[in-house]
Amino acid sequence: MNKLQFLIGKCIQENQTPESYLNVTPNDGPIPLPSEVSNGTELDYAQQAQLKRFPDVLRTLICLRGMASSDLAADLYRDVTLDIDTTPPTLKDLHNFVLVNLTGISLTWWLFGIGHPMSQPFFLDSLDPDKKLNDYVRNLNYKQGWSDLEGKWFLTQTHESTEKKTIHRVMIRLMSGLPKMQFFPPMPSVVDVYKRLERVTQEFVLPRDCPEWMGKTITILRTSPWKACILMLVRQASISHWHLIGQVPRRKSSRLAFAISLLFDLYGEQQGMEYYLTVLNLEAQAQGFEDLSEVAESAVWKRNSAPLPED
Repeated sequence: MNKLQFLIGKCIQENQTPESYLNVTPNDGPIPLPSEVSNGTELDYAQQAQLKRFPDVLRTLICLRGMASSDLAADLYRDVTLDIDTTPPTLKDLHNFVLVNLTGISLTWWLFGIGHPMSQPFFLDSLDPDKKLNDYVRNLNYKQGWSDLEGKWFLTQTHESTEKKTIHRVMIRLMSGLPKMQFFPPMPSVVDVYKRLERVTQEFVLPRDCPEWMGKTITILRTSPWKACILMLVRQASISHWHLIGQVPRRKSSRLAFAISLLFDLYGEQQGMEYYLTVLNLEAQAQGFEDLSEVAESAVWKRNSAPLPED
């Protein structure tokens, strides 16, 4: 029996919705007893119920969270398809499992087919015609948990000439009443990605047909681990400022860290590193270096110039 099966059984025994059982909403009254329960056991129903709408749950998660749903979807799949041999989960365990991870998705709909996928009711926001559009944009960003970049992507232009545009005002009203949605992928910690690059460099297995420049580059990077900064296209001082001082990396470094992390997650660290080194070698040659090993030796990406500026 897994967490969801346990929760379904408790709801049937106590005749409550999952949300009321977890004390998220007041007791909504008795739920209609599924006909499948009368024709079989609670466990049989529970095993079928959690899978019946599971594809729709995943689809809804992706709509709400975009790429941020990838890890959550994997965790949900394990919890839905695998049994647990541990003691029954506590109310707190269930609360953390289903509510923290499934904010906005109705468990009553998922597990019992009652209602619609979203548990959050609509909220109609009133707009003061004398209030600046940018004020409402800031409020919307706060409600949705969006960054300025996400807000600007969604509403595009918000300068004075668009103040009275109906489409902007309708979009603000619409999104203010919907659950939180995440359009952009979550960015990894740049420092964590740098540390991952350091580790992968030490563990990297040179291919049998390894080109000379690759072997020489890896040797240099292993001799002086701090030189892994060239893999992030910055100098060592930037890494120190991120790690020790807590300086926020520039957006371009965050995007590069995201791309590297995605590469390693999709293709594995060994193949991903081999590909990334090849990409950097091509760029090094395009900048006039003999190959990437020359960059690794000097730890500077620009020939005959001062080191890269701090990021």
